[in-house]
Amino acid sequence: MKLFIYFSILLSFVSCAVNQSIGLTMPDQQNGNISSESNNKIINQAGQNSTIENFKITNDLKPISLNVNVIVLRRDNKSQTNFDLKNTEEKQLLIDYFDKMNTYWNNFKNPSDLTGCYTGTDFYPDSKIRFKFNYIELVDSYAWNYMNSGADLSAKKYNGLSPSESWYLSDLDKKLAADPSIPKGVFLYLTMEGRNFDELNKAKGKGFHLNGIEASQFPSSTNLERTSSVNIPNRYLKYLWHRYQAPIDHKTSWSETRNWHLGDAIGTAHELGHTLGLSHNNQYHGANKCQYSIMSQAAGHARNYLQPTEVLKAHKNLRESNLIQFVTEDSFLGNTFSINKSEIWSKKQRFYSNLKLEDNVVLTISEPVILAPQAKVIFGKNAKIIFTKNGKLIQPNNVEFSNFVNKTATSITKS
Repeated sequence: MKLFIYFSILLSFVSCAVNQSIGLTMPDQQNGNISSESNNKIINQAGQNSTIENFKITNDLKPISLNVNVIVLRRDNKSQTNFDLKNTEEKQLLIDYFDKMNTYWNNFKNPSDLTGCYTGTDFYPDSKIRFKFNYIELVDSYAWNYMNSGADLSAKKYNGLSPSESWYLSDLDKKLAADPSIPKGVFLYLTMEGRNFDELNKAKGKGFHLNGIEASQFPSSTNLERTSSVNIPNRYLKYLWHRYQAPIDHKTSWSETRNWHLGDAIGTAHELGHTLGLSHNNQYHGANKCQYSIMSQAAGHARNYLQPTEVLKAHKNLRESNLIQFVTEDSFLGNTFSINKSEIWSKKQRFYSNLKLEDNVVLTISEPVILAPQAKVIFGKNAKIIFTKNGKLIQPNNVEFSNFVNKTATSITKS
């Protein structure tokens, strides 16, 4: 196994493209009905304080960035068996494809009728979550072939495809996580079906018939050191079909079928929703019953909306799950969480906000709390922090946090 290329690109945010199906992408699918921006009830109260429980997304918040390491797996050094990052066309297509993740997650549309989807009237056009993609080429013949997991997409056998602590790439997850040259981040593997690859590669995608199934791992709130992974099979083979065969089959051009390929990105954006802890269902609807939700699996659904409660659930997981490892060090929302009653914090967690202890509040901390380097901890009158056991305030780089406002000689104690 040899590490070849690593580079990091912070993705840009552009307008939404046509929504396509999860899996085999074809033209002429319909978008859902969208209300005008003037009808959107968007919260925009700059600088508003809130408790952690009453947190709301406001337009003035700065986004949080989650590192995602795209592992471009190759079978060997001798032949091209995945996207070539030295090939301008293929590299740009890959970048544009993942660029769409931020487009989908930060350009939600407000449906005109949310019956069966949501009972609230609020709406967040921007999740305030960004994905920062880092591209890594890796030669590993075993990892490259997802059939080593026991899955067989041609036969609709999906067991083994989903990342877990015991899946076929668990050892590779651990090796990459321990590599100091690789940013801490979610691992997104571009795998391949080894059995059919050579035939489809030689034919430039002609005869492509593989099911477009992708799989992701939910975050853990109990094991904060755990890795998180996503499995994206056969993306390169789908590219070959879109690049060389689809223009022939549909009597069109590569510029058109390239857009079809990029339309597939809605499927991967959906998988990143699972990475953030979201499901196909929630308290407002059953699985795939909201036609607008990005978390729907149905190909004919618009999938360009997310309930505010689901956006807040993702943010909660970014504070309290193993995802805290993968957020960039400088991520800072810029808001302030008001702590208005005495509390005991007994779990490790991470905040991207200022903390304000109101008058007479005593905050007892027994496990590390990670704060953004730009953040402030503000003490009200007679407010105190008591550290017990492993309690401490640190920055993401493990440096002791020291940016306090109104701190006195008795504001912080250890017991």
